[in-house]
Amino acid sequence: GVALASRPPLSMLATLFILLTLCTVSFDGIAHTFWWLGLSGINPLEFPGRSAVIILNSAGLAGAFILLSGLYLASIGIGRWIAGEASPIDRLAGRLVWSMVPISIAFHAAHYLTALLVNGQYLLIAASDPFASGWDLLGFAHHHVTTSFLNTAAGAQAIFAAQTSIIVVGHVVGVVIAHLIAVDVCDKERTARLLERPLAMLMVAYTMLGLWTLSTPTIG
Repeated sequence: GVALASRPPLSMLATLFILLTLCTVSFDGIAHTFWWLGLSGINPLEFPGRSAVIILNSAGLAGAFILLSGLYLASIGIGRWIAGEASPIDRLAGRLVWSMVPISIAFHAAHYLTALLVNGQYLLIAASDPFASGWDLLGFAHHHVTTSFLNTAAGAQAIFAAQTSIIVVGHVVGVVIAHLIAVDVCDKERTARLLERPLAMLMVAYTMLGLWTLSTPTIG
C-alpha cells in the first residue's frame, strides 16, 4: 500500500466516497448486533425479518456516514490547527483519505470472510463443471458444501483470530500510510506527527469498533 502515500489529493466528493465504502461495511456489521436491534425493541432471538428494520437501518446507515465523515474531517481540521499547517483542509482531507483505503479493504475482508468460506465452495464446484457437462476440471464437481466449521469452538476461534488479524494489519498499514503522507506534506517531522495525531486516534478508535463488532453477539 505504500504507493497510496504518493497519490494526489482527491476531490471532496471522492473523499466522501472512500469514507462511504468503510462506513457501509462497518454499519452492516453493527446492524446485525444484539445491541443495535435492542435499540428498536426487537428481540434478536425472534428476528421479525428485514422489512421490520428497513427504516431503522436506513436511518442508521445515513447517520453512521455523517458521523464518520464528520469525525474524519474534524480530525484533519484539529491536526491542521495544532500543527500550524497552511494547506487547505479539503486538500489535506483528500490526501490523507488514501490512508483509509487499507482499512476499508480490511473491514470488507474480515466482515465477509465467512461468506467467502461458504460461497467459495460453490464457486469451486461451478468452476469444476462450468457448463454442467459432467466435467471435473478442479476435482470439486462432487464436493458437498459444508458449514460445519462455523459450528465448532475451534472453527469459530480460528475465524475470529483471522478476522482480528486482518483488521489490525489493515489499520497498521493505514497508520503507516498516513504518517508517510503527513511527512510528505509537512516540512518537519514534529509537524507531521502533530498533523497525523488526531487521525491516528480516530483509527485506533475505529479498530476498537471493528473488534467489538466481531466479538459481540449477532444474528444471522
